[in-house]
Amino acid sequence: MDSQGRVAFQFQSLSYQPVAEGMYLVFLKETNGNRLFPISLDEKQKSFIEQTISLRPTEQKKLLETFRICMGVSGNILEDVTIDNTENGNFTAQIHFLQNGETFSISSSAPQAIAIALTFHSTLYVCEDLLSVCRANATQGSVSFPLSSINTDMLKKAMKDAVEREEYELAANLRDELNKRK
Repeated sequence: MDSQGRVAFQFQSLSYQPVAEGMYLVFLKETNGNRLFPISLDEKQKSFIEQTISLRPTEQKKLLETFRICMGVSGNILEDVTIDNTENGNFTAQIHFLQNGETFSISSSAPQAIAIALTFHSTLYVCEDLLSVCRANATQGSVSFPLSSINTDMLKKAMKDAVEREEYELAANLRDELNKRK
């Protein structure tokens, strides 16, 4: 963990099949440890990450060089990316730049920030606070994250499924989370 309460992670995998209707996962692995960090994605976000990781090295090199030229012209240098929060069912991130010796940040969705980190070989961090509520256990095949990190469409589908399976307590929890967002 660094002095800002962040832990370094690297991309590990992307689920190509939905883990629930319309829900995919991207897994990040702790760089100097064994923890896994799951992020829920919808189809569009999954496709975005998928396109990024499937870039051929020559395409990636051209994109990286274009980015560096653009950043150099404006005097900015990409420092790192930090996944820092969940907001209305989506993970959010900060993309940190260095300009004339000072750091500034741009807010982004986590999938976009991950794509930037992957493309530009930037360090990817996760805030320690998120690690205590979002986790995955590869040996048990389990994933845990708060309802606040699941987008509204996925919550609606999960609530419908819970009612059909007669899991009324789960359905009520999902309903309550949806009502908080109104």
